[in-house]
Amino acid sequence: MKGNSSTQLSAQALAEYASSFETTLKPFLTNNCSGCHGVFQAPMFAVADSLAATQTILEYQLVNFEDPQRSRFVNKILEGHNGFPQDWAQEIQTGITQWSNQ
Repeated sequence: MKGNSSTQLSAQALAEYASSFETTLKPFLTNNCSGCHGVFQAPMFAVADSLAATQTILEYQLVNFEDPQRSRFVNKILEGHNGFPQDWAQEIQTGITQWSNQ
């Protein structure tokens, strides 16, 4: 998957990204981030609507498909975001890699 912004994608391509997101990174984000980023905290990337979540992730450039370890998601965890476990960074990186490979 390539592209940095949902504005660069056709509706069909965005739907394909959202479909892949549902089975790769979304379960982790839903389980661990939706309490804030699915309810009241921007960016709202852990919402139930996979298409809206995908648009947000791409617009905020939270993933780097070329180099997942450099993704903003990964860096936020490594910087100590909300005191979350550091090993979450690897789980997120794995999810991004799987998403990118679909």
